[in-house]
Amino acid sequence: YGLCPRRIPGPAPPQAPGTSSSFETGVQAVDAGISERQRRLGLAVEVLVPYLRSKAGQLHKLHAGEGVLGLALQNSASRQRAGDCDRQSSWAGYARRLLVRAFVTAYPWCHAAMESSTLAYHIAYLLRVAPTHRPTLHALRMQVSRVSAQDMARLNKAKEATRQARFAAAKAAGQSTVISSFRQGLLHAIHFISDNARNSLIVAVFAFKALEWWYTSAEEHLAAGKALPVPPPPPPPRPSPKGVGLPADTSHCPVCRKACMNPAQVATSGYLGCYPCVFSYVQEHGLCPVTQVPTLVDHVRKLYDTM
Repeated sequence: YGLCPRRIPGPAPPQAPGTSSSFETGVQAVDAGISERQRRLGLAVEVLVPYLRSKAGQLHKLHAGEGVLGLALQNSASRQRAGDCDRQSSWAGYARRLLVRAFVTAYPWCHAAMESSTLAYHIAYLLRVAPTHRPTLHALRMQVSRVSAQDMARLNKAKEATRQARFAAAKAAGQSTVISSFRQGLLHAIHFISDNARNSLIVAVFAFKALEWWYTSAEEHLAAGKALPVPPPPPPPRPSPKGVGLPADTSHCPVCRKACMNPAQVATSGYLGCYPCVFSYVQEHGLCPVTQVPTLVDHVRKLYDTM
């Protein structure tokens, strides 16, 4: 996209009458390339920060539950487990639960602070108040800007100078004419591939898509009359002897043994129950209450009456 990282300039020195403007001086200061340390830190930030944010979001979703009811059920279960920790768990488990609760409490605030700072930097960058559009880049004293025509000319000039130096070194190596010609031809081939790599990649992508379309159409034409019938669905899992069992009245919840209110279904087994009862059981045990099949809170689906 014609973008490149640059170093954020420091405060411009006072200008004497008749000298260039501060904008031109700033551009000249910005043109200084970034250091190797900035390059490595920028690469680490661009890779590690999104990865850590994604993992933190998944961890928060796993321990915080879904919705207000999930948080209420988790807090009640945590309080009950905390009261019985001296009798049922070790100090390590109790400390782990405290860390998890602290993380679940602090994560929304940290996430909101990061999103707010990013939004503030975007607005400040659009208003030309901030030198960059992201706080992480500002901390590294870096900014992203478009490559100008002068930059392209300078890069091309540096590239040509490097190539001429390589050819001069190949000629002055003191080797035989055949070896010198071979080295020069190899350099020409390398430079040709480097100059046309972008166009070659585009042509290769179009050729690959054309081959994919050709073979896909042929396979669909050959398999048109050989479609197999849809297999029957698997049988539902049977109740486990370690589960809560099924009530005599199928309209009752298998967990609380009362009339099913606010019904919900466990997607991994298909059995119904009260949404608070099933959600609390799955969140605490990670199993279906009837079949003991491994289940997550995401598998508890509420059912609504459309009549």
